[in-house]
Amino acid sequence: PIGNRENHFKGNFCGNGNEINGICINTTYKVQGLFGLVDNGKIVNLCMGENCNITGGSATAGIVGYLNNKCVVSNCYNKTSINGTFASGIAGYCKDSTISKCYNTGNIQGNNMTGGIIGGCDNTLKRMHRKYNTDEYYNYFTNARILQLYHYILALF
Repeated sequence: PIGNRENHFKGNFCGNGNEINGICINTTYKVQGLFGLVDNGKIVNLCMGENCNITGGSATAGIVGYLNNKCVVSNCYNKTSINGTFASGIAGYCKDSTISKCYNTGNIQGNNMTGGIIGGCDNTLKRMHRKYNTDEYYNYFTNARILQLYHYILALF
């Protein structure tokens, strides 16, 4: 991934609307995705295509494994299959950040805290708007259902 637990990505990235294909991540390490850990950064106009596959540990997603400290993810979408803990199409875990105009059509699977847009977040999630999830996601712990329901209700408004 671009940025990891030791060396955070702290910049801005514009994908110019391009779709990324052919990436395969298969590991048990934490913080996996095209971007691993983003700190005070911005990621816009990017797609993870269907011809990718991402499996990781905690905080695994198509776009960003872990968003931290005033990040912005906008106009991004995920079509690929994701498997992990705190797993989702856009951000595996989100802290003090904003996600807007994003969607997921990929299959999300995990053993704890899975969601179409965000797998998990702390109480400082700044904003989520104009996003949707169309594919099914599976988890094996019912406590994640509250966060998934929260995402669904927010998607309606």
